[in-house]
Amino acid sequence: MTGSGRDFVLHGTNTLKGLNLEELQWLRLDDDGLIGQITLYIRPAPAAISLMGHIGIELYRRGVLTRAAAATSLAARPLAAVLNLTERYVMPRLSPRERR
Repeated sequence: MTGSGRDFVLHGTNTLKGLNLEELQWLRLDDDGLIGQITLYIRPAPAAISLMGHIGIELYRRGVLTRAAAATSLAARPLAAVLNLTERYVMPRLSPRERR
């Protein structure tokens, strides 16, 4: 963790269903010194979209998201699957020249 004043940043790495995931959490403290706002940054895109497709239901169960937001989260799953397949099977076959 690093930061000063009201702003702090946490960095972490993990895996989600075999995908490498890197995250940054930007925490902004409120007037009482408690976390008032969290902004989450996830990379790479396939891992971020896969996380979005799985996190909505749990956040709905905890009362953080509405039912519509949880359903929207589920809608990200097909896109995550396509991106994962592209990363796994298409990108390795392109030569470095074709990737530019």
